[in-house]
Amino acid sequence: MDVLSEHRWRRRLLPIKSIILFIFCCCPLAAAGSAPLDLRVVIDVSRQMADADPEGVRANAVELLTQTLPDEAYAGVWTYARYVNMLIAHGRADRLWKTQAVLQSQRLPAAGAGANLAAAIGEATWDLSSTRQRQRHMLVISDGALRTAEGRPLGDAAIGSLLEDLLPALLAAGYRVHVLELPWREPGEDSPGVLRELARTTGGVHREVADLGQLEPAMLEVVQVLEPQARLPVAADQGFLVEQGLDEMTVLRLRTRANDELMLIDPTGQRYSRQTANVGFRWQVGDGYDLVTFAQPRGGRWYFSPDTGAEARVLVLGGLEPAIAGLPAMVFPGELKNFRLDLSADGRPLTDPEFLDLLEVRAEIVSPGGSVPVPVTRKPSGYFELSYLAARKQGRYRLRVDLDGPTFQRRMVIPFTIHNPISLRILPGDNGGVIWLALTAGDIAPGTTTVKAMATRPMQGATQLPVESFPGGLWKISLSGAGVLELSLDISGKQLNGNDFSIPLKPVVITLPVLSGKRLDFDLDGLETNTELIADDKPAPIVPVVVSTEPIAEAEEFELPVWFAGILAPLNLLLGLAVFFLVVPPALPEGFLTRVAELEQLVGLDATTGEEPETA
Repeated sequence: MDVLSEHRWRRRLLPIKSIILFIFCCCPLAAAGSAPLDLRVVIDVSRQMADADPEGVRANAVELLTQTLPDEAYAGVWTYARYVNMLIAHGRADRLWKTQAVLQSQRLPAAGAGANLAAAIGEATWDLSSTRQRQRHMLVISDGALRTAEGRPLGDAAIGSLLEDLLPALLAAGYRVHVLELPWREPGEDSPGVLRELARTTGGVHREVADLGQLEPAMLEVVQVLEPQARLPVAADQGFLVEQGLDEMTVLRLRTRANDELMLIDPTGQRYSRQTANVGFRWQVGDGYDLVTFAQPRGGRWYFSPDTGAEARVLVLGGLEPAIAGLPAMVFPGELKNFRLDLSADGRPLTDPEFLDLLEVRAEIVSPGGSVPVPVTRKPSGYFELSYLAARKQGRYRLRVDLDGPTFQRRMVIPFTIHNPISLRILPGDNGGVIWLALTAGDIAPGTTTVKAMATRPMQGATQLPVESFPGGLWKISLSGAGVLELSLDISGKQLNGNDFSIPLKPVVITLPVLSGKRLDFDLDGLETNTELIADDKPAPIVPVVVSTEPIAEAEEFELPVWFAGILAPLNLLLGLAVFFLVVPPALPEGFLTRVAELEQLVGLDATTGEEPETA
């Protein structure tokens, strides 16, 4: 069964509960805390990616990601080239899983010229029809190219079919797809835009990482979108305030130099570094980062020693816990957004007006061009409302909220992107041309979008054109005849929060018949921009799903079922081979015993020493 047939089969079996789950999961951050995070990481390990990463920076970034996930989260890592393989088994991201992830993340292979993204997504989302209450996310790390097993780019028709089939299945299951796209393609090879479409349509983050040095910071930005965590603000003197009674404090710092050693000073003046005796804290050193966790840290003012706290993040568990709802990863331009800030402690809402009077809450939108203050209003029911009129300039922004109290401080930083979510593909057609309109935004209420199309020809009036809706935020407009026409589009609908939206576009001039395809994007004023020609080539066939036979599961998956052996026994007796089939046990796949031995050794170390194995 090829990948498209498999996804069509899965989509037919999606129950109504999955649609309900999609509504809640795609409402950004609203379900935070009500369901655990479930992250599927998919990494391109084709030859092109391996050649461009001789230092193994991708492996280090994956290790960093696995170590910063909450303990209650679920995660798994898959690699793909021509084939798909599970690198880190899907499971709860507890201490044992994270220890195994450190070992496995350094084993990224280089696996040929193919890049079978569809197969990888199919394997990573094997449980699309599951009704478990989780916040479903996928992270794709790739150069964006889609290639056959021989290394040839997929044709445009095959790519369009892939999107048409993958998107509805991912949307129905409630996935938000995040992408870190690396510009490591072959000379003259363009990205077909599939990853960008997947991210934008599902409401995820899409980042083009210009060089390897930016991969780990981009990874941390995605983590902040997945699971926004409060941090302690670090002042100019590199000090930060820790209140009494915290359960845990974690310091994460990316190193910029090999000899850049992190050092912390607690309120009593005691210094902590990698060489400090491991009493009351864990210090994990990875390639390019330090991760230090203190259980029940001392209250008071802590400091980084000079010049070692730059870009450090101090995260805490316990005490005051702020949460922000209503901010999607993609924001419509020019839209008035209302964000809600709630405060809690130990799962209990903090709404006491006298306590809230002690707080100073400040908010601002930060961009490369500067910052803009955001009005904050305290509501009678005990929460804070932040109102922001989205900028009229496309780009990446951050919402930063600071809370100051007499004995504590908190900071929330959440990234988001402002862009025009409409793109058009204008392609040749049998009678003149075909237009595919894509609406790439994840916070739109399903079934509420209306697309109207009007065609105006010289010396003629305007004529309304039929518009056909397809799954995944796609609409088809068929054009006929010859000559020049002006196409006007009216797109409107509702967002998940109930607000109406309307997207303005300037009229598009089209000459019929369409002889060569092109893609159009639009700026925030609705003007055409980023016009890309679409190659008029024959579509390559979509590569079927082929999964590596390297063992990744428990031994019972490889045993011969008893009932099957019972059926074979009489037949084997007739052939004189019954003894062979009944006595000889089924062989385990090659490499399985080695994997079991590794896990036994890992558990054995924990059992005998009572300490976590070294992960440096």
